[in-house]
Amino acid sequence: MSRKYLTLMIIPHEEGGVRSIRVPYSALKAAAAAVLLAGVAAVLFFLAYGRLALTAAEAGRLEAENERLRAVKGKVDELAQNLEASERAYRQIREMAGIHSASPRDSAAARAHAGPGGTLAAPRPLDEEERQLLARSINTVPRLWPLTKKGFVTEEFSGAAGHKGLDIAVESNTPVLAAADGIVTAAGNDSIYGNYVLVQHDVSTQTLYAHNALSFVADGDLVHQGDIIAQSGSTGRSTAPHLHFEVRKNGVEVDPRSYLKK
Repeated sequence: MSRKYLTLMIIPHEEGGVRSIRVPYSALKAAAAAVLLAGVAAVLFFLAYGRLALTAAEAGRLEAENERLRAVKGKVDELAQNLEASERAYRQIREMAGIHSASPRDSAAARAHAGPGGTLAAPRPLDEEERQLLARSINTVPRLWPLTKKGFVTEEFSGAAGHKGLDIAVESNTPVLAAADGIVTAAGNDSIYGNYVLVQHDVSTQTLYAHNALSFVADGDLVHQGDIIAQSGSTGRSTAPHLHFEVRKNGVEVDPRSYLKK
């Protein structure tokens, strides 16, 4: 069988003779097959590389997500530990401060005896037993500075129509002290005053401790002058840590300076 050839003619631009090259068809087929195979191999390589790149990117994303979840879990564990520590500190502070219920009855019975808890707008009135208890106290006048630190007063009392108490700037978590013996008639949270404690000292005198980070007493608790009843903070409508301290006489705010020791 005779072989078939393809003749390629090369004509130079410059002067010179025309050259011709004979290439067998079989060689051309082999070259075409080689080019085709190389192209297919290149395509397969890039497809495989692309899949590997996507897999690596997905693995990286999953690892980043796992790392984020581990960080979130760590924060949750830390919050749980802090909460447990705060609860222990709460119990220890109450024990050290000698804070206890106004009567020896258990807490649930005491709350039932006292009736519905008071609020800042409507404090719970004292019952007869609580009145007799306070009548026997000798420290019902709120003369004690209501913090373990002096701090500094950022706003003074300016009348019932103006600023209703003293704003005393101190660091967060400074212990707040009961200014006199009394019974808690309201303790809770208010949109303006934040965490607050209201203490009744006699039939006409009350003190208010507001913007607390934590309150350590509840409605019905008996407190003594100097007991730790809260920790200062910046809850409610507040821009910096401080204690808002009020003295109320017959339901009307009066200047705390007239009561506090000089």
